[in-house]
Amino acid sequence: MKSLKCDEVLDFIDYSEFERDLPLEIKNHLEECKDCKKYYELSRDLRVLSKVKKVDLRGEFLNRLKKRSFNLKLVVGFSIVFVVIVSVLWFKPFDFTNGYSSRSSSSEVSDSLDYYYTIAREM
Repeated sequence: MKSLKCDEVLDFIDYSEFERDLPLEIKNHLEECKDCKKYYELSRDLRVLSKVKKVDLRGEFLNRLKKRSFNLKLVVGFSIVFVVIVSVLWFKPFDFTNGYSSRSSSSEVSDSLDYYYTIAREM
């Protein structure tokens, strides 16, 4: 159980201002009593934190979002370039072994058909 002195010190800590110096007898008691010292440090830290300016985070976020402006021409330009690249790759598939695959020409088709005709005649 705490002594009457501790109760008096805790009351002094609760109801006094920390900006001024502590009385000598309070300082001496804080050096001797670990519990009162911890309470004093915690109270001091809480008072410092309570003086910190509170910020409306949602409002600050919306203000910063409004300040950012998008360059419409730049966004439209990148969109057009993206659509062109995707359409080129979509309609002309890439063959990783030989580069871009080309559509077979009519001579290649006729050559392959002649080959099959010769095989069919030999049977």
